[in-house]
Amino acid sequence: MLAANKRFAQMISGSLPSSIGATNSSGTNGTGGSAVAPWVGNNTDRQPGRKTVDIRLSKRFDVGGRRNTEALWEVFNLFDSINYSTFSNTAFSIPTGGATYNPATNVATVNLRRDAAHLVARSASTNLWGPRDMQFGLKFRW
Repeated sequence: MLAANKRFAQMISGSLPSSIGATNSSGTNGTGGSAVAPWVGNNTDRQPGRKTVDIRLSKRFDVGGRRNTEALWEVFNLFDSINYSTFSNTAFSIPTGGATYNPATNVATVNLRRDAAHLVARSASTNLWGPRDMQFGLKFRW
């Protein structure tokens, strides 16, 4: 099974100081708005898709009449592929002292730092697309 790639936006972390004219110093754009990098756009990055192969083997044995028994073996994620579930979407950060304001020209300058952890996997999936798992079963039909 190959799952669709999940899309997400490149984000900016940090905050602008009120000394450069930010009306809301808790956000990255000075107004408390979106933290998406505006020059990149929304939903521009993709996570890699999930790769799993599941298999089921079964054999039916007649017991007599309409009665039968079925033995089965199921393997999930047969090749034990690692499927990551979360990634870092922080592409840029505002370093301390990275913003300046020139009152003569009324221009604020913000220097961004590229985040090296951008698109790095944070955790592997442990539920539906976790490590290889198998089960045996026995069915009786009468």
